[in-house]
Amino acid sequence: MIRVSGQSYNNGIKFIGEKYSVNFRDEHGKTTISVSQNVLKDTNKVMRFLGKLPIVRGFLNVICKNYFLLAIIIADVVMNLITIGEESTLSDKAVMLLGILSLCTFITTVALCLYMMSRIFMKMKNTWMYHGAEHMVIETNYKDKEINLENCRNSPRVSDNCGTMLVSLMIFVGIVLNVLQIILKVQFWSSIELILMITIAYELFRMKRTNILLKPAFKLGYFLQEKLFTKEPNDHQLAQAMLTFSILEGLETGELTVEDVNEVLEEAKLAG
Repeated sequence: MIRVSGQSYNNGIKFIGEKYSVNFRDEHGKTTISVSQNVLKDTNKVMRFLGKLPIVRGFLNVICKNYFLLAIIIADVVMNLITIGEESTLSDKAVMLLGILSLCTFITTVALCLYMMSRIFMKMKNTWMYHGAEHMVIETNYKDKEINLENCRNSPRVSDNCGTMLVSLMIFVGIVLNVLQIILKVQFWSSIELILMITIAYELFRMKRTNILLKPAFKLGYFLQEKLFTKEPNDHQLAQAMLTFSILEGLETGELTVEDVNEVLEEAKLAG
């Protein structure tokens, strides 16, 4: 068993280990596999220390790696700092009404986004079939079973470690934060709400899935994966995922070198 994550595309799949990443592509009948060595994690002692702190690690691992999110947060902070000296004339009742409106807007926005995504994703069937294959291979690996067609077929195509789970937890935390603002009669800056939503969700994502309070969020994540983000792969796609994983496993364990990859690919073509 190795530590691994994955990404899926319309024409292939990628598995990422601790040392290497293996990228498989099947375009117009031409099969290619590329291998890259992962960049070592930051060796700076301060960054390593911060990366272990709850909430802070979510900010570093999610927000700081997404320039779009950072731009939104910075813009909101600047706008709020400009108007910070202005006194609010809103009554407690008005603040509560604004909070209720904010909650309704949040839920409606999430619902509309999910609907639009479902319409768009119907056209991305191939990607979600590779996504299903990715999960089935990874789950077989984590069960410490041999990576073969039978074992992978018996593994679920939904995964506890899929990014979809993080999205569902963000929705859950967003609703809770909006309810708290109504109860406390306060209005958070949008940037603060976004940071809290992401960083708290990241910490919950690291928790065990048996937590009874988080079951609704986890069930939403499983539902989204099963109905939207994954499809049952065909044997050809599953075989491609298995081959890609086996190459990564060989590289990670030292049984293969980068120079051996093309030879393995040619052998797989001859066999199948």
